[in-house]
Amino acid sequence: MAAERLSFSFPFPTVGSAGVVVTLSFETLSLRLRHAFGTSHSSTTHRNNALFQCRWGDTSDVNIVGYGESGLPPKKPKCYLADVNDCKATFELYCSAIEAALQNNGDQVLHDVAGHQQYVFGGLASKTQHNNGWFPFARQPELVAKDFPRNNLARPVFLFLLKALDAATIEPEQRAARSGIEAALFDCWCKVLGVSFPRFANLTHPLRSSLSSSSQTPAHDDVTRSFYTAALNDSIEEMKESTEFGLAYTSAIKIKLDSNVDRARTILTAFAEANLGAVWSIDANAAWTPDVARRYVSLAEELFSSSPRKEEEMPSSSDDRHPTTPPQLLFPQLYMIEQPWAAAFVPRPEDDETKYWVEFRKALNAIGVRVYADESIATAEDVERFATAGLVDGVNVKLEKAGGIRGALRAACRARELGLYVWIGTMVSSSLGCCQAAQVAVVADDSDVDGGLLAYPDQFDGGFSWRQHDGGILLCREPEGTLLPSQREAGSPPSSFAGFGVVNVGQS
Repeated sequence: MAAERLSFSFPFPTVGSAGVVVTLSFETLSLRLRHAFGTSHSSTTHRNNALFQCRWGDTSDVNIVGYGESGLPPKKPKCYLADVNDCKATFELYCSAIEAALQNNGDQVLHDVAGHQQYVFGGLASKTQHNNGWFPFARQPELVAKDFPRNNLARPVFLFLLKALDAATIEPEQRAARSGIEAALFDCWCKVLGVSFPRFANLTHPLRSSLSSSSQTPAHDDVTRSFYTAALNDSIEEMKESTEFGLAYTSAIKIKLDSNVDRARTILTAFAEANLGAVWSIDANAAWTPDVARRYVSLAEELFSSSPRKEEEMPSSSDDRHPTTPPQLLFPQLYMIEQPWAAAFVPRPEDDETKYWVEFRKALNAIGVRVYADESIATAEDVERFATAGLVDGVNVKLEKAGGIRGALRAACRARELGLYVWIGTMVSSSLGCCQAAQVAVVADDSDVDGGLLAYPDQFDGGFSWRQHDGGILLCREPEGTLLPSQREAGSPPSSFAGFGVVNVGQS
């Protein structure tokens, strides 16, 4: 059952002539999907996500609204921990914490600006990255427009709201809600200041390592590529139809597969016969055991390697023999395989399964295929655990897993420091949720910000566009940091999206 709409208003103390009321709201955002979205663990035709709003009102009769979305896949232990009702509960807890702080401390909550700023923005990048001139959020104080009285109050108010959010949402199951709330706060703050989010956050220049010069990585020209997701469905024809739609936007396709290797062969062959995409990745969604993975290695060597390794070089099960694929059929480049092991898997140096997955990575690297972690990676600490175990070439960072933009930046920066590739991913969401992720895609080698293509109709518009056919993500240029909402159908609730006004190194 979808959660009802909630709103809480908080008056902040007067500073000079500027009195401010901040209103925070929560509601369910229901999405109907263009096609059934199937993975190895679930299949859905609609999603209930969480939509958050932050409304700034002051004595100048200006009302500015920021928006944030939390994408919420079906719950899965050790992986997807929250649904829309959990987000509602977290939102209520957060608002109660704000109310208590204001009642107990009054205008004192706004006084420690320097302390709040260090708490909210500290530790987002490593010392090395700082020495190289990359300072997330470092330029914010210089961006305040001094000729607008409300801007003088914006900084202490939003720093207080962000610090209160962090303090009230420390549990893993609260990260999804924290992500959407944080996005609404940042969106509103940028609109109050009249600046784009990348300029506000000092994310206007890419942070990519020398790894990105690899021949496997396309020439990005400072624009991050996005993949389109081919969800796993019973009907291969439906999978192909969905993919053909996505090819209008990008030639990079992420294909969802489960533990059925024989069916995977059928799907991949059908996609190759239909010439669907120039580069593929495979997402196992934590469905493979070592035995299944061995069969997938054999399949990858057969389909994607011009010189398959000898059978004795990789242990295989006795049932690994398959009909050979016609030699004249050409398969696209296989870019990476994502999250083959279980979401709950924890690498241990002396553990046999850990040793297998290390060998699995080596086997795929030998044919030019990378291995990424997704469900196993939420925070910067998770990134370090899998990187030091030698299991991954890269990580898929998602805002909902990391607890928001700042958490995603911490995880991405730690991955960079450890020499890993970075992928910015999204849950199934509207263009609002995808736009939030696109803000930090500047730190990534690749991404999948295709949620607005998966939902129909997409209730929100703006934020970024797709460079035709090659999947480059172009963040839109907006002078005042705002975007206009799409019109909803007659009789539906009022439109509730303005989005991140953005400027990026790739501009449309």
